[in-house]
Amino acid sequence: MQERTARVKAIARILFLTLKTFRRHVLKHGMIYTLILLRIGFVTKMSTSSEIDPTGTPHRVTNTDSKSICGQNLFYASDIQIFIATYDRPAYLKLSIESVLGQTAGGFEITVLDNGTNPDTKKTVEAFSPHKVHYRTSRHLGKHGNLLLAQALASNAYVMVFHDDDQMHPDYIRNVLAAINATPNITLVTGRMTATPAGTRKPFDVPIAPVGHLFDQHDYATFRYDSGSVFLPITVYKTTLFKKLDLSSLFETYGKWGDTVLIIDAIDKGLAAVFSASCGWYGVHSGQDSADLNTLPSFAAWLAIESRFLSILGDNPKTFSGLSFCMMNRRHLASGFKRRIKRNVTCDEYYQRAWERSSITDCSHRFRFVSNHLTQKIFLLIVKFIYRKRERVLYE
Repeated sequence: MQERTARVKAIARILFLTLKTFRRHVLKHGMIYTLILLRIGFVTKMSTSSEIDPTGTPHRVTNTDSKSICGQNLFYASDIQIFIATYDRPAYLKLSIESVLGQTAGGFEITVLDNGTNPDTKKTVEAFSPHKVHYRTSRHLGKHGNLLLAQALASNAYVMVFHDDDQMHPDYIRNVLAAINATPNITLVTGRMTATPAGTRKPFDVPIAPVGHLFDQHDYATFRYDSGSVFLPITVYKTTLFKKLDLSSLFETYGKWGDTVLIIDAIDKGLAAVFSASCGWYGVHSGQDSADLNTLPSFAAWLAIESRFLSILGDNPKTFSGLSFCMMNRRHLASGFKRRIKRNVTCDEYYQRAWERSSITDCSHRFRFVSNHLTQKIFLLIVKFIYRKRERVLYE
């Protein structure tokens, strides 16, 4: 009993010191630099901790004429090229096309990319031909043909690959353009989506608030690692960077979970504007690839993702990103083994491979004494509170 009591006290003390370090790092550092950067009118690369305002007041990015201030060209709807990826779901596709055509900012090009064999898909697209909706097939390019064809065809300043079972908020593209024009060097814009049964027409009663975050690659990776759910279909990429991505290698390495790394790599050395509001509906149905157990990748894909996060976040618990990795690493690995990979290895073999592939470190391993389910839940609540406090107005 005495040994158990002593162990509980030791764990409690480690947790207390961890949270104390976390709070001190987040609330005390970097405020002066953030205010100076915002004072001169633009945001440069900054760490996650340097963006936090203890007062909770959102930072504002003024939507002024970027040509006169930063030498940035203004972008319009015609500068965004929208592809809609489809695979034998013509009933869902109709709602998806209608949601894109219903945007308050019009004038962009729409092309449906078909990787399936259902003849009704082409008929559905042809019904929208008066609205200049085009059809292209990508069956000859394999499983990821839609994304590969979108990459090959992309020619405008920005590109988006929407999905046939999703619906876009009617004001989303207008908000995307406002965010891009408000801040120099935006290489990616994304946001949240809300689940709904696929094929259900959903109203958009709540407008998109112009509030969110500006992340560099490091900060976005930290945000994503801390359970910051951001969705691939609603993401808008800078075309020059999107075309540089080695998509075949990316999905070969990370499997169907490669979309996380895709977004991180697409940010490159620029900034990602992430809207906090829901920017669309994503359809839930039995045919979703994300829910298909038959397409689960091998354990190596999930371990590769953890290694990629480690290479960006580090494992120094004195930094915000390093503390995030140490607190959540064991949870991510456990989640991967339980439901995100093919169960072709034992649990012991899985963790042994994690050590071999640098998907776990000595520091994150030591955190197993404090990073249980309860403390992780508390940690994520604190992180969620901090991210909410550091939200900024993306444009005015």
